[in-house]
Amino acid sequence: MTKRMRAHKVEDPSVMNLVDTMHASQVPHPNVMRVLRSVAGGVENLHLTERDVQNRRAAHVREERMDDIPKLLAFFRECKANNPQFFYEFQLDDKNVVKNVFWSHASQQGDYADYSSVVTFDTTYRTNQYSMPLAMFVGFNNKLQNVVFGQALLRDERADTFEWLFKQFRACMGGKDPIVIFTDQDSSIEKAINLVFQKTYHRYCRWHVTNKPIEFEQAWAPILDKYEVHESKVLMKLYDERNMWVGAYFKEIFCGTMTSTQRSESVNSTVKHGYCDNSTAIHEFAKSFLELLAHNKEKEAEEEFNSQAPVIASTFYGYDNQLSRVYTRAVYKVFASRLKSSTAFRVRPDPDKAGYYLVKHTRPPTDFPWLCHEFWVKAVVNEEIPEESEFNCECMRIEHTDM
Repeated sequence: MTKRMRAHKVEDPSVMNLVDTMHASQVPHPNVMRVLRSVAGGVENLHLTERDVQNRRAAHVREERMDDIPKLLAFFRECKANNPQFFYEFQLDDKNVVKNVFWSHASQQGDYADYSSVVTFDTTYRTNQYSMPLAMFVGFNNKLQNVVFGQALLRDERADTFEWLFKQFRACMGGKDPIVIFTDQDSSIEKAINLVFQKTYHRYCRWHVTNKPIEFEQAWAPILDKYEVHESKVLMKLYDERNMWVGAYFKEIFCGTMTSTQRSESVNSTVKHGYCDNSTAIHEFAKSFLELLAHNKEKEAEEEFNSQAPVIASTFYGYDNQLSRVYTRAVYKVFASRLKSSTAFRVRPDPDKAGYYLVKHTRPPTDFPWLCHEFWVKAVVNEEIPEESEFNCECMRIEHTDM
């Protein structure tokens, strides 16, 4: 019982540093205690109680909350000193208090220069002590991994706030607009995008939209019976906006592998569960996010290293062997899967159009009704000038995914 008496408490600096490190790394409290018991050689040799460890964490949180914004500014100045390409900007309210903050590291801007074609924007989680929404611009690289181009903490989600954020993002990226940006179905975001990204195709996250019709269908019959509702404005509006979320209506637009904000939500989830919680001060959050970016770069380097090994082509086709050398390992894996699936189709010349072929699945699966239909492929080969050969498919997968 002596460890619970104030006069007998012993705080070993090395042990307390370990506790602070585990707290900063978001190690759950039960795991912290397990590590401490293991280091001490058993609970009977541990001169700390669970309450001591909890109090240590609470004291650290209180200390970090003091002068939060000045500490954030100091961190950003340090980042700027280390690399002048680092970008940050604050927006103040009418009381001269920081309202919104956006920042982007040099490596993030480099990623945007390479992979800016398709961007998802999402504000799903609130992962700091002020419950400020975390907004992120996320894309994917040539290894099909998530890359974050910039991030912001916002006080609200109004149209003027998003307009300010999009302008900062655009300025940070040298005025380069993405080809496509995927967002949730939000009128404030849509208004801001139309004002700032005028050259960008704006499309809705497919999951967020289709989730609504599913709920509607489940409640359709009871609503008809109870309220005698024979028309739905919700579905009428969805149909009017079908070009915003149904892939068939924008298949000619390059979207890579994305039709939703799932990549943004995936990064958001990683931040929430591995790098911060609702007690994290803003300046600590910014530091933790830098650790996340460093971790992502390590994963990218690992995949780059693994991609150096030769990939065995899945067939003896000449183009398959060529693409096994050109594509990254992750992209070639997707290509090889599609190449295998393509062998399930029957091809025959269109009797009415030279150079056109009709394609149909040999065994149309019932869960994909569209595979029961024929679609056309155009293949006009110019043997003298191969570059002028023309290959087009009705599905426009090449234009939509660049694969």
